[in-house]
Amino acid sequence: MSFRIDSCSMGQRKIDFENARAFNNVAICRRLSPVLLIMNALLIAVDILVYRASWSANPAYVRLFCSHLLIFLIILLWLALEKVFKNEKSVWRARAFYNAYTSAILAWGIFLGLNDLFISGQISAFIICVFGVSAIPFLPPFEAAVTYSLSIAVFDAGLIMLVGNRGTLVSHLVNTAITGTIAFIISEMRYKSYLSDFIARSELTESKVETEKAYKRLEESNIRLKNEVRERRLAEERIRHLIYYDSLTGVYNRKKIMEELGSLIMDGGAKFAVIFIDLDKFKEINDKYGHDIGDKVIKASALRLKRAVGPEDMISRIGGDEFIAVLRNINDPAYAGKVAEAMVSELGETVIINERRIPVGASLGMSFFPSDGKDADTLINKADTAMYEVKKRGGRGFLPYSDSMSPYSA
Repeated sequence: MSFRIDSCSMGQRKIDFENARAFNNVAICRRLSPVLLIMNALLIAVDILVYRASWSANPAYVRLFCSHLLIFLIILLWLALEKVFKNEKSVWRARAFYNAYTSAILAWGIFLGLNDLFISGQISAFIICVFGVSAIPFLPPFEAAVTYSLSIAVFDAGLIMLVGNRGTLVSHLVNTAITGTIAFIISEMRYKSYLSDFIARSELTESKVETEKAYKRLEESNIRLKNEVRERRLAEERIRHLIYYDSLTGVYNRKKIMEELGSLIMDGGAKFAVIFIDLDKFKEINDKYGHDIGDKVIKASALRLKRAVGPEDMISRIGGDEFIAVLRNINDPAYAGKVAEAMVSELGETVIINERRIPVGASLGMSFFPSDGKDADTLINKADTAMYEVKKRGGRGFLPYSDSMSPYSA
């Protein structure tokens, strides 16, 4: 199977992979260093304690001791330089560090392998180092081929110079070729595995990023939807308010009070009272102080009417300076009289606007369901008739409707 970075081989994804590989190789070498240091420390101890007696007879043991000591110092130097010049943004420096580490281990293997020829006639140390290095960094096929080819070429040159027996030489050459080939295959497999893992992680990261973006878009969409729902609800409430409430005073308007009266009449069980309210001489207030002051007087009157009625009762402005109050569940007609007296009292108080004391009064007429009528228009007309009877008598008072009253005619 051929591994590649799909659709991004020349783009940012390939750069990201190469950078990740370089820094990861340095990290692998850093983690391997303590193991090699401990191993070399033990080998140095064995050289001194076991092979020290053979140094004078066989110089190969001296070279063995020196190689262990040298690679120990080289690894220490590599760790020191890697720590001093560590820079996660410097890719070329990371490549230089892991290449230097790999080269040092292979050079150590070459020296140990050739030195083994003087001791035992074997080259096991070189073979072990080649396999070991193949398991250290993630090398692409080209880098691995160059690394192992140079190592094998140098080692084979040493074999040719040091091994006199042709059969032994051929055997060693074949062993090194097989070792290098296997090491190359292992290195390539590790590289492909790392590449495959990187692609999978990249795709997972991209998928996570896309998921997070989609989630963010969904959140934004939900927020917009909530805002739209809230705005729609507010708009509906505004429309409902415009339909059922008076824009100047905030109390119910004619449409709402007529619907409420219709509902009460449909129920047909409980008695209720309708009070028609008209401010006295309001035209004179408008003419004298202006419509702005007149509107403020209307608003103040609506607030006073709301103070006079109970929580279940209703106040509505049906136009101009005219109001209608509906008193629910009237079991005792005297209660309606007390509420009407409270209304007359409240509306009879002087209104102070812009430091002006404006006298206000009102005339009220009452009708009762079902005794005075069984439909809204009849009840309102009779309450209106009673209110005009109060007007005829000078205003600032209230009267319940009676059949003796004459309907008002303009």
